[in-house]
Amino acid sequence: MVLLSVQRLLHRGAITNLAKMLGRMHQADIAQVITHLSSPKEKREVFELVRGESKRGQVLSELDSDSINQVLADLLHSDIAWLIKDLGPDDVAYLLGVLPEERAKEILSLMRTEDSTEVADLLKYPKGTAGGIMTTEFFALSEDATAQDAIQRLQLATDTEMVFYIYVIDKDERLVGVLSLRRLLTVPPSTPLKNFVTRDIISVTVDMDQEEVARQVASYNLLAIPVLDDDNRLVGIITVDDVVDVIREEATEDMLKMAGAIEEGPVSKSSSVASAKHRLPWLFTNLVGSLLSGAILWEFRYTIQEVVAIVSFIPVIA
Repeated sequence: MVLLSVQRLLHRGAITNLAKMLGRMHQADIAQVITHLSSPKEKREVFELVRGESKRGQVLSELDSDSINQVLADLLHSDIAWLIKDLGPDDVAYLLGVLPEERAKEILSLMRTEDSTEVADLLKYPKGTAGGIMTTEFFALSEDATAQDAIQRLQLATDTEMVFYIYVIDKDERLVGVLSLRRLLTVPPSTPLKNFVTRDIISVTVDMDQEEVARQVASYNLLAIPVLDDDNRLVGIITVDDVVDVIREEATEDMLKMAGAIEEGPVSKSSSVASAKHRLPWLFTNLVGSLLSGAILWEFRYTIQEVVAIVSFIPVIA
């Protein structure tokens, strides 16, 4: 219904009304509309009507790879760098990962040094692994800090997207424990974190498959899970919203595998052309089956006319 309304307003040239409509929509819903529009031109027109760089950047992060390349086709590298400046490093890494390599490098060079370094580090990890989907924005404190120190740091952490847990590390940045916000608020302010930290940690490694990561988060009902390198150092976290994307992607992939449409590889954010190629074997098999059933029905058409009851079985044969 929303898609039809957007298409109708777009075709009528009702730009003002369409812009107001998009202004009331959530970025995820706008991304769904753009993804299902038929032409790259329409996708660009709708994207350009989204008001505010921050919201446009969030819409970008929700798009599939094909739509991302289409809506950004005519934008300057500097404009793209400005659009994604407020996104988390994991979202930026995803966006740059689906763009042509040379273009991604140009955009990366225009970003702030601190941000570009974080994104470049994430791009080094293979797709489909914990390192490839983690974010480097997390809240970590020294084990020698007190509860009061932690609360004060939290009040100043305006740049951190969402704090689900407080991670406690030693002087070598190795993870020694984790704290919930509730636990932090129930101890005396002068208590060192190392005295009440939970040391039984559920964590994953940077090279763990993303499907196994999702299974861990679901099994232990976590809002986020820490990612460690080979030396047990905390290098990132994976939040529950990223896990939801993984579960959706893996479920789609498993269904296509069951149908014999693909052998391997993520599909939820792949291009429409690639998705069509994945489905062609299954569609071709279905076409052949339909033709064979039609030929059988034609061969026995006189019998069907004589025995009308057989007609009721046509849907089963087809």
